Amino acid sequence: MHLSAEVKSNDSEDLMSGILITEEEISNSLNMLAKLVNGNPPPYQQQILSSLNPIIGPLFNLYCFTCRSSILNVRKQIESIMKQYFLSSDNASLILKRLFVPPSLLPQNDIIHSDTNGNADFSAGSNGGVVIRVNNNKKRDFEWESKCAVQLLSEMGNEGVNGDLFVDLLSIVLSSRGVEEEESNETNRMPLLSLIMKMMETFGQSILKNVVQVCTLLKSILDSNEEDEEMIPLAVALLSQILSGNGSKIQKEEEFLLDQLLPNLEILEGHEDPKLAQIVHLLIEKITSRDPSVFGTNPEDEQHKDAEYDIPSVLKDLQSELLPTRAYALVCLRKIVLKNGPKAEENLERFLGIFRDQMRHEDSFIYLNAIQGLMSLGDLFPEKVIINLLSFFVDPKHPELERLKLGEALLYVSKRCGETLPKYAPNLMNGFLAGTKDPMGSIRASSLSNLAELCKLMRFALHPYIREILECIFSVMNADKEREVRRGAVFAITLLLRGLGRDIFELIPDQLKALCIL
Repeated sequence: MHLSAEVKSNDSEDLMSGILITEEEISNSLNMLAKLVNGNPPPYQQQILSSLNPIIGPLFNLYCFTCRSSILNVRKQIESIMKQYFLSSDNASLILKRLFVPPSLLPQNDIIHSDTNGNADFSAGSNGGVVIRVNNNKKRDFEWESKCAVQLLSEMGNEGVNGDLFVDLLSIVLSSRGVEEEESNETNRMPLLSLIMKMMETFGQSILKNVVQVCTLLKSILDSNEEDEEMIPLAVALLSQILSGNGSKIQKEEEFLLDQLLPNLEILEGHEDPKLAQIVHLLIEKITSRDPSVFGTNPEDEQHKDAEYDIPSVLKDLQSELLPTRAYALVCLRKIVLKNGPKAEENLERFLGIFRDQMRHEDSFIYLNAIQGLMSLGDLFPEKVIINLLSFFVDPKHPELERLKLGEALLYVSKRCGETLPKYAPNLMNGFLAGTKDPMGSIRASSLSNLAELCKLMRFALHPYIREILECIFSVMNADKEREVRRGAVFAITLLLRGLGRDIFELIPDQLKALCIL
């Protein structure tokens, strides 16, 4: 079965006709494989199935050939062998991905070489079976393989494997987008898109049960600034399938994932293709109205359910491994904070600690909801929240990424202060100015960027701090060796000039020459 240049039939007539392996030899090989796979007890069967790894590629090639030539008996044998193989495999979706995806779209270590003799191919035998003969013009037909792949997956009937494979394929298509490729590689991308669409048509919502992964990929697709004629319709088709109401309903903790797609969908609502725009409009209506045929919760029950959600429940769900559950717990904690208002001050340190801890999570859905929680606390207790967050931001003992996220949160809290921002400016200015002297370049750059935004927000209230800010910027521009930090300084100057306007001629006339030289 595993082709090699040395394998040749002993029959001189076969050699003359280009046959390398006869019908009988292939039939015997398949019969032996079927007996080995299906006729041994579990301990030995597992070892035998593991030994099939090198021939899974040729088996799939043979399966595709039998689908085209309608050699039913051979096809059924292969289906039985591969079904048993993938049933016991711990990496079924990974192996299937390597089989189905064109090599040009895979990392080098993921490529399966289906044979070692490129000029050998399967062919119909004279007695209704299959032979292997020489074929010097052999080419892979990825379009046909995608059809066979869906048929094989359908016969296997493993929804979990199908769902994992579907998400993997989407990730590959997404990662290949925007990369400068050869023409042949771009051609290979089309069958993969075809396979994804065929899987959606054949398996429907059964492959979309992992709403978190699918919505994350959809967000990545829709966030792109490119007008991708292939990916945008695919994204809309995926979302249509999720919101079709034909499968399991969207759960309460998954709703926010769909809500985060709304800004992207509102842009697509004006798409030049009227049919696509109409579909997008219907999808927006389903999400915003919480269509009961799609969503697992009744809008009338939401207020009651949120009322039952207390702090112990939040703390329990924040330990969950399911990302939607954790993110929803943060949303509910934020609602508890806003509902309690001034009473929340009793637990302010506790709430701040919870939201700070969740900001450390690498998943954007988690840490962005944590930032939203800090913003809500900042609305109620701006001075205490700003002082607390700054104390962690300037402390070099904390991890770099955590401090960067805290800087982002501080900026959001500052923006929401509105006209009262000058009241809290001394703490913010001192904190960010101190950050410009931090040993970490990323913290220095973040502090300069945040200073720039404060300059823009404060405008005329900036006067007391202008000279100190300029001295800091001059120092960075002249002495800091990191390019990103100096870029942050330039950004700060730009927003400083915008914030002050013509007042700059009165406030810092002696510094204008230095600014021009910079």
